[in-house]
Amino acid sequence: MPLVKRRFYVNCSHDECVEIIQRVSEKLPSIDTVEYEVREDGMLIEMYGYSTDIKKAWAVIKEYFKRSGRPGGKGLVKYSLKSLARQTGKTFPPMVLVKLLGLKGFKASYSSMDEAIYTDAGLDVLMDLINRIDAAVALVRDRVKGTAGKYYLTTLIVATGLGLEDIVSESLRLGHLTINEMNGLLSLAVEWDKGVDEFIKKYRVSSS
Repeated sequence: MPLVKRRFYVNCSHDECVEIIQRVSEKLPSIDTVEYEVREDGMLIEMYGYSTDIKKAWAVIKEYFKRSGRPGGKGLVKYSLKSLARQTGKTFPPMVLVKLLGLKGFKASYSSMDEAIYTDAGLDVLMDLINRIDAAVALVRDRVKGTAGKYYLTTLIVATGLGLEDIVSESLRLGHLTINEMNGLLSLAVEWDKGVDEFIKKYRVSSS
């Protein structure tokens, strides 16, 4: 059986992330390599091993969220990317959608293995965000180099409601973006999701 590598992004608090790491480690010690990167609003997981073991690990993670839902809240629902694209008529970066759901207070995770998003948000919330993501992507497409830069600007446009030029101006001031004087293209100088968190923290403080 061939070895495979899979990536997952899980929206979780620090304590939830730590508990997930412990559960996966206890139940599936046979996976060759598992790398966890705990971030401010979630965790990136990279697994390398047999596909059957990785599927079991993902099942452990999903079961954890089913059992630890917010009091009175809904369980997680699986939304396939194909289904969402078909319903909206738009393609979208799933990592950006997961990030925005987390910023809105929902639980959300993305599985590249399932090509699906798991969240406790309703379909109406996803449809609205996907439409707004699509509009934002059109604005940033020719302004910034690289996928991460597009994720950064797209997420901030949708999350803050600010105009692109306001976000660019503040991002340059924060050192998140640099500008190429030759062609005028912007480049991202930080990790996109961490940059988003820092920007929003400062934005909320200045707006309060």
